[in-house]
Amino acid sequence: MAGLLVETLVVWLGFWAVAAWGIARLTGAAARGAEGRRVLLVSTGLISLAMALLYLPLRWWLASV
Repeated sequence: MAGLLVETLVVWLGFWAVAAWGIARLTGAAARGAEGRRVLLVSTGLISLAMALLYLPLRWWLASV
């Protein structure tokens, strides 16, 4: 069980990093100052949370099959 939680955390952090890079590249938010960084942080946080919430039940289901 601990291994599954560690794996999920690693995947979640990976999703966060990819989402942050993608949003920064597509919107140029990093170049817009403090407001852009806040938008980038909130957007990537929401995307990573959604990805983790989708990944975790799927991973648990696959582990039980």
